[in-house]
Amino acid sequence: MLDSLVPHPYAKKIPFLFWLFDHCRKMHLWASNLVAIHAVKQSGLEYPLFYALWDNTRTKFELSLEMLKDLRAALPEKPSCG
Repeated sequence: MLDSLVPHPYAKKIPFLFWLFDHCRKMHLWASNLVAIHAVKQSGLEYPLFYALWDNTRTKFELSLEMLKDLRAALPEKPSCG
């Protein structure tokens, strides 16, 4: 699971922006919070599968669980061998 802040310093009126604290920069900024699920192949290649913008209506944990349930629903019940 990846959790990233995407700053938008000149767009305060976009409805999915929030005044968030960036722990890396040690400052508040107008940003959207992107949560993504990544897959990792045996070769080490990593790529995103699902993503969602966190919107303050639920916790990031709840959003992550919902995304994992969506992933499980998208997978076949029995993986194909080969």
